[in-house]
Amino acid sequence: MGLFLYRNRLIIVAQRTGAMEGHHFQKIRSLPDLVLRITLRVTLHYLEHLRIMNTIADELERKIVRAMENRHHHQPLRPGKELVYYQNAIHSTAW
Repeated sequence: MGLFLYRNRLIIVAQRTGAMEGHHFQKIRSLPDLVLRITLRVTLHYLEHLRIMNTIADELERKIVRAMENRHHHQPLRPGKELVYYQNAIHSTAW
């Protein structure tokens, strides 16, 4: 979205007009007031996107931590299994 404020006119370049809907635009007194209200609406929309991104990042972090915990729980079993194979190899060649 682009806003170009001149002395007596405002040029708005936008793909859609959704940013200019709602109670923020009921009583507009001047062009600078309109610019400020559009800026407020876009900022609030941006903050909502940030909140959603933060929620998704938290969920991904929980999944990664859970996966790493599972990996650490299973990893100590590997050396034990390797030692059993090693012990079996020693016993089979000793006889």
